[in-house]
Amino acid sequence: MMKKLLYLLLILPIIGYTQVTLISEGSSGWSYLDDGSNPNNPNVVWNKAYFVPGGNWKTNGKAPFIYNGQLGPGCPAGYTCIDFGPEQNNRYITSYYRKTFDIPETSTLYQYLELKLKRDDGAIVYINGQEVYKTNIGENHYIGYRTLADSSSSDNGYVWRKNLIDGHILKSGSNTITVELHQSSIGSLDLYFDLELIAHKAVAVSHRTIVPSFDNWKYFEPDTDLDTLWRYNSFDDSAWPEGNAELGYGDGDETTIVGYGGNPSAKKMTNYFRKAFSTTAQYDTLKIRTKRDDGIIIHLDGKEVFRDHMKLPGKISYSDTAFVADDDGEEWISTMISGLKLPPGNHLLAVEVHQQSPGSSDLSFNFELIGLNEESSFIDRGPYLMKGSPTSIQIRWQTNNMTNSQVKIGTNPLSLTTAYNNGTISKDHIVNVSGLQPSTKYFYSVGNSEKILQATSDNYFITPPVNGEIERVNILTMGDFGNGDQFQRKVMETFETYIQDKYIHVFLPLGDMAYKESGDTPSDGGTLSNFQNNFFQMYQNDRIMKQTPIYPNAGNHEYYNYQNTNIDLTNFNRPYAALFNMPTAGEEGGVASGTERYYSFNKANIHFVVLDPYGWDEYPEGEYNDTLYPPPHISTGGRHAYIWENNNIQKNWLISDLSANTQQWTIISIHAPIYSKGNHDTDDADNEKDWNLRLIRQHLLPIFEQYDVDLVLSGHSHVYERSKLLRGHYGTSDTYNSALYPSGNVVNNSSGKHTSNLDCPYMKSKESTNHGIVYAVVGTGAETDIGSPEWPHSAMPYHNKDFTGSMLIEIEGNQMNVRWIADDGQVKDNFSMMKDAGVIKNLIIQENDLLTLQASWSLGPYSWSGGGGINREFSPTPPPGLVTSYTVTDGYGCITDTYNIRVIPVNCLSETSYSVDYEILPPSVLKYETGATIQANKSIKPGTNIKFDAGHSISLEPGFSAEGGSVFRAYIDGCGND
Repeated sequence: MMKKLLYLLLILPIIGYTQVTLISEGSSGWSYLDDGSNPNNPNVVWNKAYFVPGGNWKTNGKAPFIYNGQLGPGCPAGYTCIDFGPEQNNRYITSYYRKTFDIPETSTLYQYLELKLKRDDGAIVYINGQEVYKTNIGENHYIGYRTLADSSSSDNGYVWRKNLIDGHILKSGSNTITVELHQSSIGSLDLYFDLELIAHKAVAVSHRTIVPSFDNWKYFEPDTDLDTLWRYNSFDDSAWPEGNAELGYGDGDETTIVGYGGNPSAKKMTNYFRKAFSTTAQYDTLKIRTKRDDGIIIHLDGKEVFRDHMKLPGKISYSDTAFVADDDGEEWISTMISGLKLPPGNHLLAVEVHQQSPGSSDLSFNFELIGLNEESSFIDRGPYLMKGSPTSIQIRWQTNNMTNSQVKIGTNPLSLTTAYNNGTISKDHIVNVSGLQPSTKYFYSVGNSEKILQATSDNYFITPPVNGEIERVNILTMGDFGNGDQFQRKVMETFETYIQDKYIHVFLPLGDMAYKESGDTPSDGGTLSNFQNNFFQMYQNDRIMKQTPIYPNAGNHEYYNYQNTNIDLTNFNRPYAALFNMPTAGEEGGVASGTERYYSFNKANIHFVVLDPYGWDEYPEGEYNDTLYPPPHISTGGRHAYIWENNNIQKNWLISDLSANTQQWTIISIHAPIYSKGNHDTDDADNEKDWNLRLIRQHLLPIFEQYDVDLVLSGHSHVYERSKLLRGHYGTSDTYNSALYPSGNVVNNSSGKHTSNLDCPYMKSKESTNHGIVYAVVGTGAETDIGSPEWPHSAMPYHNKDFTGSMLIEIEGNQMNVRWIADDGQVKDNFSMMKDAGVIKNLIIQENDLLTLQASWSLGPYSWSGGGGINREFSPTPPPGLVTSYTVTDGYGCITDTYNIRVIPVNCLSETSYSVDYEILPPSVLKYETGATIQANKSIKPGTNIKFDAGHSISLEPGFSAEGGSVFRAYIDGCGND
């Protein structure tokens, strides 16, 4: 079967700011086995969730557990006394304990678990069948019911021992914790067991990836039993082949295919994998993440540290089979190994993967090793960037304790020499960095006046150019991603894989950035905790958050409040507004809005407008029309105006902002979709959630069209939908007219994909008045969902309800390229748009002058005539005395530039007349001589120095001008007279 890859996230360092006790000290409800028997048989493992205690297992035990008579005669109240056997000096070695507990939501609710254990003498703890903690019994590879603890407990089990556990080990519904308690001798006179399990939203630890996933491994084609020597550094694996994970066979998603012994009906049971690595620091705790199909045993430096889906206990042989992998090896499983104290130096991982049967169809192996250490001062939010202008930027982060703030920057990562300080003592740090140069890469560190807390190779940003200048801008946009789960994580990871090393200049979230979590009832998202867990912890270790200014859009879930599930549309004092600082004063271009609800900004030659379709403005007195606008939400404090209504403050600002805009491109971000048939229907006027969407379309689209907006981006619907270049479609889906404008709504009937002469880019020009707009719904940042039976919308010919994904927008000069990247890594939709491309130019140059021609569109493709190649620029050498034509096309017949070049010879021309009817390229110093008449009817451009020597007359025709910065000299002396 083809696997759907699932991703779990470790975001560190972070801090435990909320916690829930799942199992309390002295809790009841424990099942326990105290008869000295082996709880396993060949078909049952006692610590797995499916195991049902029966037979000699006892129920309703209450911790702490001790021996009868240990604290005096009998069994004291508040304890459970277990049986030590019939012989006082030959006691049972091992007792077993099980307890179930419920989790109401998915395991993404908790980042980490804190395990507190009292044990006398040794113990192993499992959650849902996976080992999570081993104490005082760690030296023996194979632990059975007769295995003694390593030593007697000097504290008699009365001291809490703590361990951190990856929270993703939990699952929704019922979970099981199991403990085996071992005595250090058969004559031990005491026993003690109690346990507490606390779930944290975050825990104070720092991390470093030691062995990354998808790394290179040595592997052995199974044809013989390697016994145990292969687990050690001294073993020679130089003859083993190697390849990158995922390693395996049978599923089609492997990076490296490994063998199985040659006979598909009688596969060998065990494949072997080895990985040598080194560390420069010591780690207190190790986290292992792995994919395995079917069973796995992991050895570190010759010692077994983890096994899953294999029999317990006992030595495993080459021919032993595994339990079937119920997830088919699709999901990452994880475990934490404490107390190992992995020292600096060289180390070896040796992993064996076992099949469930000789006829097993597939095998899977991937692996990640992370080192963890506790920290006293660390960053638990960010850093993240806001308000990036050509000369300034704002850097924000949060720490676990109160300090001042310091940012250091420099153009060399090894020399961060300029410091910016904020002396306010706070956990929330904001530092404004100014005095920067446009179009410059700066590295930065964050911390305080005493300590740098973060300064990695990913901590840098690139300032944009001066507004209006031409420079490539890359934009990431997506909406509705605030789930905090592996599907949200996968969308970002897929995007980062696709862009490789491209710098992203703008991160444009389309709203609904933080949905509710379990325990948030009755809130429906938008709380500080939601943002911390579902936005910052999901993205803050990614380079995009470290490098790219964020320009968010308020969705409906950003407006939900803490007290009830109704939307408070009059109050923008929300966590969203506190966490993000938007350019509200026009400091990045555009008209000042004075509010973070809506705002505008520029990057290079692009104007961005971010709108708020939900918030209310105070309604001008006398303007409210209850019949015309009967919304279901009416503020108890009086009448308020929506964005589409007459004299609305936001609407008036929008008109002022667009009318003042001079940028070449205009993009609008608004959470509410213009056209959609996803889980929100833009035609449904009776639905309480969607009634406003048609009014937004009816009242805002004419404004968008009047001011030549190019692209409108939305979320809200958890689908992907994209229109052609449209104009004038203000009605419902059934009124859409696919004919060309003005009889229909389609300005350009191409797909825009730019793949053939039938799929040309969308072309716009200054001369045309039929400017259209492309509309895209990108609510696919974490999930997909359709609710309308009328899917798809007739105005959205490109749509996808099956994949999550993100959008990459690349703009340079007069060309925009857009790609929607699905979670499988494939571009499912793309289109291009160009402005004023396809030109005819007549040019004059002096003989021997250098000539460089440039295609009128920015991002290609290009195909030149005359041997000009496939680059944007071409430097031909046309012959003198003639007019030579060169063309450049896009290779599909969609766009053609024509350049007619006239070359003036150095010697005197013999023409009887000469006409200056070509554009003269500056900067040039040209001398034109003719024996008779000169007629000049073109503009002489700045930076050009022109000298005419005519024999009889000079005629300056209509259209002639010499612009400021140019030199125009004319003589009537005759050819050759200077």
